[in-house]
Amino acid sequence: MPSSSRFLDGNEPFVQTVKGPISPDELGATLVHEHLTTDWPAATGRTPARIETVPIIRRILECLERAHEAGVSAFVDCGMERYGPTPLALRCIALQTPIHIICTTGVFAQDLLPPPSWGHLPSGPEEIAKYFIDAATYGQEGSGVRPGVIKAASSGTGITMIEANVFRGAAMAQRATGLPITTHSWLTKWVEEQVDLLEESGADLDRVIIGHIGWGTTVKDSAMHRRLAKRGVMLGVDCIGSPARSIEENAEIVLDLIEGGFASQILFSHDQTAYACGVLELFHGERGWLKGDFTMASKQLIPLLRNRGVDEKTLNGFMIDNPRRILSVDPQRYPSARTTLLSEIEVDPLAPYDYGT
Repeated sequence: MPSSSRFLDGNEPFVQTVKGPISPDELGATLVHEHLTTDWPAATGRTPARIETVPIIRRILECLERAHEAGVSAFVDCGMERYGPTPLALRCIALQTPIHIICTTGVFAQDLLPPPSWGHLPSGPEEIAKYFIDAATYGQEGSGVRPGVIKAASSGTGITMIEANVFRGAAMAQRATGLPITTHSWLTKWVEEQVDLLEESGADLDRVIIGHIGWGTTVKDSAMHRRLAKRGVMLGVDCIGSPARSIEENAEIVLDLIEGGFASQILFSHDQTAYACGVLELFHGERGWLKGDFTMASKQLIPLLRNRGVDEKTLNGFMIDNPRRILSVDPQRYPSARTTLLSEIEVDPLAPYDYGT
């Protein structure tokens, strides 16, 4: 899939979507941390589920349709290669929804999923960076479906050696591609250490999203939230509707950050999944999490903040202006994006992906 001709000169900022680069102005309201599918058994080495079936794709599209009706027009799938949708599923879904789909490359937390072979020791940051750069250049697994975000994660008991190498490799790959980095941290522990690692490795912190703010923290952790924001990173309030925090508690965290002057660094999302394999028994429960509801930020949190006196410009920033800024790649700032994300490529005819016409 060659890049759109309007971006081939490599001068205009763009956002990398599953279907190719688009203008940042096309994004609209964006959810920055969601999941179309999660295949936990496949990620742990068992037989992958067959996601590319009509009933499953239809269910995912129905979830996206409800999100679109609620005003959502762009969606970042944070599943990566190991347990997210295959490139074929991503392409199939992207071609049938008006929502812009952005996919990721990366590694999940080692205490939850085994790292991929290319991330295992003795692989170091350089080898891991090469994997991310290759994904940005040739698409996930050489499929031509290019990621628009790099994901890194840390475990609940600390950052392991492998995870540290992933963070360092992500920083190196960011410099080569201009892609933003998004992070996972179990119960929002070790997030300041994540920022330390990325900064030491040369990452541009204004191109970093620290995820799951509010998962393990409350408004009582205001000092830590503000310390993170002062370092320039974006803060993902991205577990809206989860059992971790009520909508009202998320609102208190957001209001505190607004009071601190950090409204331009806040992003909203749900960390929801439209179709999950092998995790419903872990996360579904009585409260019905992971039900594919991508509307709670639009329908519940934003109206609550509006009622608490937050103005429309600030509210638009959370889902429009702030995501547009972090997801945009500027070739003027990252000239090597011209030879990675914007290079013309042909999908390997022997690859196991048939996109049709």
